[in-house]
Amino acid sequence: MRKFIFIFTAVQFVFLRVIAANLSLMTCPSSLAPLPPLPLPAPAQPPPNTCSTPVPITVTGYMPITFVNNSGILASDIYISVLVNSSTQYLKFSTVGGHNQATITNFTPITYLSDAIYSYPLNSFESIAANTYTFYIPNDGNDGVPGSNVMKSSRILISLKQPLTYFIDNLAHINLPSEFDVTNDNYFILNDKIEFDLGSNALNRLNLNLTWVDFFGIPLLVQANYLFFYGTSFTPNCAVTGMPSGVGLTDVFTQYSTALGSLSPPFDGYWRSLIATYTNPGGGTCNLRIYAPATAMGSTQTQSNPSTVSFPTNYFLNSISPDSGISSILSKSTTNPLSCFRCYHKTGIRYSHRI
Repeated sequence: MRKFIFIFTAVQFVFLRVIAANLSLMTCPSSLAPLPPLPLPAPAQPPPNTCSTPVPITVTGYMPITFVNNSGILASDIYISVLVNSSTQYLKFSTVGGHNQATITNFTPITYLSDAIYSYPLNSFESIAANTYTFYIPNDGNDGVPGSNVMKSSRILISLKQPLTYFIDNLAHINLPSEFDVTNDNYFILNDKIEFDLGSNALNRLNLNLTWVDFFGIPLLVQANYLFFYGTSFTPNCAVTGMPSGVGLTDVFTQYSTALGSLSPPFDGYWRSLIATYTNPGGGTCNLRIYAPATAMGSTQTQSNPSTVSFPTNYFLNSISPDSGISSILSKSTTNPLSCFRCYHKTGIRYSHRI
């Protein structure tokens, strides 16, 4: 073994000497000319500001959330609850200087979310214009700053005609039932939610979205008003997500069902089973909500009234392409009148938004 190593080393030495000798006969190329510097990109132009803008009064340390009620339902029959930090706390509102300002608060044991301390009729908030109501939430959230009002994995719950009735147990934990629990009264309450997060990742930034990835319950349009930095100044602007303005609750169910008529069996049945309906023994059928396929795959319902919600767990793995069915449903536009709500928030220059 030692002899082998020695021979290898000797051969390697000779090889390197030959390479060095060859290199000495070569001349080095001249230096390349330096590349020209890349031009600096022009500053991004502010997008066109075409959004309607309710203008609530600015309150230092708070962010206004404004609801515009175009539903035709009385504001006293629309209820708002705000759960924050993965539903371990809620926002309690008190009137300060005529403005409804929120405080992050722990739940009270052995209570219900329907209690007045948690659920607020829309008309209990400050009215800033016709059918327009505003409340204020703390806007200093930053989990990198101890003591700031961080609100992670939070939800604004909206329900019609009556408040949601989730139970808060003796440990002050709120019990959120399964989306498919028909034995829970909340299943029969028309409701929806807006999810938001303020202060994650050591950033004083608000992220929000609608939750139709779970189910559709109420047509909502969310507009985020912000200030766009351009040049040396800030320009008012906004971003919008949700249902087009002018889309009502009945429109969504009607046009969804109409779109299903273009599907062939069994796809029409699969997509129709996402609609939860309830037939009143006294007559009449009510549409409760439309579930997302991924949500409905977890359904364990077996009842006949309300209708059973389900969706095949192997649908997207099937060798028969369902694309034509999906395209047909998504291509149907909803343009009939009556939007249900618009929710606005307006912030100062320190906050950015993702919609």
